Amino acid sequence: MAIIALLSVVIIPRAIQLVEKMTANRIAAELGALRSAANAFQLGTGTFPLRVSHLNNPITAADRNTAQILYLQRHIAQWNGPYTDLDLAANLGSVTARPIGFGASLHNQLICFNPANNQPVTSSPFCRDNSFVALRIAGLLGYQFDLLNLQVDGDESADPGFGRQTGKLRFIATGGIDLAVQTGVTYYLIGPWSAVR
Repeated sequence: MAIIALLSVVIIPRAIQLVEKMTANRIAAELGALRSAANAFQLGTGTFPLRVSHLNNPITAADRNTAQILYLQRHIAQWNGPYTDLDLAANLGSVTARPIGFGASLHNQLICFNPANNQPVTSSPFCRDNSFVALRIAGLLGYQFDLLNLQVDGDESADPGFGRQTGKLRFIATGGIDLAVQTGVTYYLIGPWSAVR
């Protein structure tokens, strides 16, 4: 009985850590693929998409870009997707968010984010020259963010709060004092906003 208790104290926590690390690796790989796809979309069309689903589904004159501006005919003609092999159509068609792991969800809408104050841009013009296009992830706890941040930005600091406001991945706390279980919204910076061409 003592051996079973000892094994459960050692093996179960290690197994949980391994599963969490694998989840963070998978999410980081998916975010990287989405970042590459959004940048390819921008290079091809001249603007960033409003929705993640625009990466796999042809855009129309009724659709908007990240700055909430209707796509122009030249953007539509230059769409050369799909830009990723991730199955976004089935998961993110008109849905606002989809699960990505850790109980968190990836929102379908890309936003503009101001890295100077670590806040999304919420007023018009939605995208400014100093802003970045970003994906929004809701539902990560602080320690889950730190695991993901290690994969995305390589932050190996012993201080779990270090690096939450820098790099490609940003954590904006919305509740809680304990850094490990703090709740918040995570933003994954895709690339700098540039005026629509």
